[in-house]
Amino acid sequence: MSKTLHAIILFLLSFFGYSQQVMITGKVEIDNVDEPMNLSTIIIENLSTFSKTKANDGGIFSIKASEGDILQFTSGFTTERNIKITSPILSKGFIQVHLDLEVIELAEANLNTLKKNLKDNISKEDTKQTNFYKSLGLDPNLQYIEVNPNVTSSINNNGIVDPTLWISALTGQHKKDIQKDEYFKKENRVKKVIEFFTTDYFIDRLKIPAHKINEFIHFCYAQKNINLKQLIETHRMEEVEDHLLTQAEIYIELLNKTINK
Repeated sequence: MSKTLHAIILFLLSFFGYSQQVMITGKVEIDNVDEPMNLSTIIIENLSTFSKTKANDGGIFSIKASEGDILQFTSGFTTERNIKITSPILSKGFIQVHLDLEVIELAEANLNTLKKNLKDNISKEDTKQTNFYKSLGLDPNLQYIEVNPNVTSSINNNGIVDPTLWISALTGQHKKDIQKDEYFKKENRVKKVIEFFTTDYFIDRLKIPAHKINEFIHFCYAQKNINLKQLIETHRMEEVEDHLLTQAEIYIELLNKTINK
């Protein structure tokens, strides 16, 4: 009986020891590349805990993990790689990850409207829009030129000698343009959060209705106890996720109270 009890205690100690999360620091490197690259778009996800983070420009990242967890490394320009966390990695507290560039065959390829996943930007057939521009005798690349909603004559002007700045100041348009510019910046920040965590994360993990995701992120930004904007700009995505998880419970409770009124 004592041997059995002793074995159970050892098993439990072993289990809790292995399940304890440790903060791991790592560095991502791209193999067979001569020039330095900006690695800040590489996403590291712990597939066991669903926590995510981003590497900085130099490829440095930190994320919590336990032995046996799988870390997934993805980006729009590298091949996906999964790494299993072992006891030696946990003991060292540091991991160096080598990734390969995604090779895309460019023969007879056409450039389409740019998408987040770079592999989706390559096509071997003309789009309907491209054929339409060709039929009009126009350069098909004109279809990819878009107006930046953040650009206004009174904000991005040519300095004090620009007459548009004088007119906008007199009419109050300059103040309106600043408000409009700030609005688009806020919307861009919301978009970045959704792109990083994905829509499925908000629906499946946080239980936020799809049509309420934007409103929920604005709700998170409005909380005074944490500077969400600063956390995102400094790539502290684990802290961002902690904030989202906390605010999701509060937001859903408020949502249910509104519905039940």
